[in-house]
Amino acid sequence: SYPEFKFKEMSVDSLREIETVAGNWHDNLVRVELLERFLGKTKPIDDTEKFKYQKLYNSCKSELDITYHETFRIVRREFNPEFQD
Repeated sequence: SYPEFKFKEMSVDSLREIETVAGNWHDNLVRVELLERFLGKTKPIDDTEKFKYQKLYNSCKSELDITYHETFRIVRREFNPEFQD
């Protein structure tokens, strides 16, 4: 609503960018937490099924790590303008 608004030199657009990446990181965190709970309650039928779930978990965990680092990078850049990507 107020594009000229600045909070310690931070624009609304910067806050929106942080909100977007932090939301993406949070979605991935919830995905990993729910998958961990599921895996803790389920008993795979065989090694193939176990491997599939482990592969899914590894993929989700990798995405969580990527989104965490992206969120950290953007927040650091916005709160510390001297920081270079």
